[in-house]
Amino acid sequence: MGFNVSEEEVFTALRSTAEFLRRRRAKAFFLLTDEALEEVRDLVGEPPDHVVVGDAHHRFTYENLNAAFRHLVAGAGLIAVAPNRYFLDKDGHLSLDAGPFVKALEFAAGKRARIVGKPSKDFFLEVVRSMGLDPEECGVVGDDIEADVLGGMRVGMMGILVRTGKFREEDLKKGKPDLVVGSIADLPEVLS
Repeated sequence: MGFNVSEEEVFTALRSTAEFLRRRRAKAFFLLTDEALEEVRDLVGEPPDHVVVGDAHHRFTYENLNAAFRHLVAGAGLIAVAPNRYFLDKDGHLSLDAGPFVKALEFAAGKRARIVGKPSKDFFLEVVRSMGLDPEECGVVGDDIEADVLGGMRVGMMGILVRTGKFREEDLKKGKPDLVVGSIADLPEVLS
């Protein structure tokens, strides 16, 4: 996307979830896109210790959701990579994200999901520590007031909401970011 960032500097919720599972030597049943599933292929196993729900797009089928439900009923724990409600799709319209499917599985199985990615405090602290910094030295920039901005602010980071992507004016009723900018292109001027 034109940013001068190396792969080691990118810290994703899926990477954090994979590390969470590896530390516990746990296997999982994943509801993910085929591309995302490739990143965690080594963690797939039967019977799974956990059901992991992330961006699954076209894989959110009845069959896959029911398989996840059956693993949960059999004793697997439920992990949400990130419980986002919606995202801005390629066609310029909002589409359902993983959060509604996590809620459906919680309701059906009578279990609460452990959130490993945004807006989990542990996730943001893990990112900050990976850079050798304190939260007060960092800012989080995002188009999602709940998961991105408020999630980072809960650990002491500066919260910057951008009016691009999935931002909606009503998002400002959900919380008060430290800054609201038109786009990330405005950051150099605002932060100087």
